[in-house]
Amino acid sequence: MGDVNWDELDRVVMLLNLAQEHDLKLERNGEKLKMIQQHQHKDDNLDIIFRALAANKEDVLRIMEDGAAVRQWLDGTQQQLINLHNKLNDTMDRWINVERMYLALHPDSRGCLCAPNTCRDDAVVRCTPCAKGEDNGEK
Repeated sequence: MGDVNWDELDRVVMLLNLAQEHDLKLERNGEKLKMIQQHQHKDDNLDIIFRALAANKEDVLRIMEDGAAVRQWLDGTQQQLINLHNKLNDTMDRWINVERMYLALHPDSRGCLCAPNTCRDDAVVRCTPCAKGEDNGEK
């Protein structure tokens, strides 16, 4: 069982997805990668996909045949996601506590608590005034 890194796995999974989208069955044939179109139909991109898969044959075969390494990568990545989720939840709890404290100390505060005009469009959390759509005037 080998190690699978993120970039390698991402690239090979993209190739394997392309093979599936174009109805290709992939198998090892000795040292070759056998590519079979499961249902014959015209596909103008098939030659390009064949060349891409052939150019990455070793990596494709390794991912296809090393299920244990892929499962190990999935398990490790799941643990990373759990850690990130826990950190996000802890940070959100701290955000709520600090915002409550600020609003209690500054009850006349108006407008966004964390940005010049309003919370960012891609904010994970919005401050209470922005969430309530309150006046974004001076603080």
